[in-house]
Amino acid sequence: MDVFALIRENMKPHRFVRLSGLLGDYVHHDGSQGVLLLVEGEKAEPQVLRDVCMHIAALNPVSATKDDVPAETFAKETDIAREQTKNDPKNANKPANIIDKIVEGKMKTWLAQNVLLEQPFVKDDSKTVGQLLAANGLKLKKFVRYKVGEIS
Repeated sequence: MDVFALIRENMKPHRFVRLSGLLGDYVHHDGSQGVLLLVEGEKAEPQVLRDVCMHIAALNPVSATKDDVPAETFAKETDIAREQTKNDPKNANKPANIIDKIVEGKMKTWLAQNVLLEQPFVKDDSKTVGQLLAANGLKLKKFVRYKVGEIS
């Protein structure tokens, strides 16, 4: 309420999240996006947390873990992968079990591109974000990414 009185502009926050614990943060240089990261562990190197936050800002993962991916999103992506595989002329004479393996491989690739803990770390792609956090004795709890103009 004090902010409204100070700048005399009616503002309505669309999203608000309160996090407490071991936190990392990052605000992009132009102020257009920011990330908060909540981890669990004994102690965290601030630069590691900042780097993971920068990674989140850059790659915009859909979810933190495989389990957090909504079932309907996963089913939709699986259907897309299955259709692509069936419509590919190279796969015309392949048996159903091979098609299933190809779809499984495509879904593994999709998860590696869209799930934070599965993504190759942007500063060192020889390890995933999950491996980086584990090497530092940390466990991801939650992340929040804000971008100016985004409502959800």
